[in-house]
Amino acid sequence: MGKPESLVGFEVFITEDVEIYIEKIILDKYVIDNEILMAIEGIGRFKLENIKD
Repeated sequence: MGKPESLVGFEVFITEDVEIYIEKIILDKYVIDNEILMAIEGIGRFKLENIKD
């Protein structure tokens, strides 16, 4: 999966040089201090920082 065709309803997070698009409807529950912890099975855990334009 890549960048959504429309960014409406999504927030962009970044770790190193990878951008991850997360639906806004789930952010209130999981974002703390402008970061979200994401675990990718078989790869590891990453703190993702929200990109604000």
